[in-house]
Amino acid sequence: MALLVHGLGCAARNRPPDLAVDPGVAGRVEVETLPDPAAKTPPLAGGRQLFLAPVPLETPLPAFPAVALADGMHPVVVVIRIVIGEQGNVLGVLDSPVAPYEAGSTALVFRAAVEEALRGWSYKPAIIRSFVGGEDINHDGRPDVDVVTQDTPVRSYLDLRFTFDVVDGRGQVRMRPGGTSQ
Repeated sequence: MALLVHGLGCAARNRPPDLAVDPGVAGRVEVETLPDPAAKTPPLAGGRQLFLAPVPLETPLPAFPAVALADGMHPVVVVIRIVIGEQGNVLGVLDSPVAPYEAGSTALVFRAAVEEALRGWSYKPAIIRSFVGGEDINHDGRPDVDVVTQDTPVRSYLDLRFTFDVVDGRGQVRMRPGGTSQ
């Protein structure tokens, strides 16, 4: 679910170095969009407006960190909030209030992989679409169609959960239902 957001900054993280890994070991990366139960609908004018969420255009999944493949780790989950600008670019990456943040140096490696991938993501931005009543085709005194008068791009956010998991010798990249693709 995406909603109107104002004035959010970008969380800065240190990027740990990647280490060499056995090419016979691979990992799986999944991503899904999470609902925000505290989300509020942006203010709309008199029922003649509609909020339309951002639509993913380019969303390549993060690379699996080589150091984690070498360690054969258990699944690691990174939950973040991305801020999507009026032009559809990712303006910032924040800790998500929807799920707890996994701390530790290993978590930083995965967070860095997510942030690196997000630099290449793009969206059709969220918009507030304004309407007016159109023609009264059946002459009953009420408009039969709505006419779009304006689409105003707005900032929005999405909460995303990335799951990194080691797979026996075979790499897979997939997504969960409702998640972002590519």
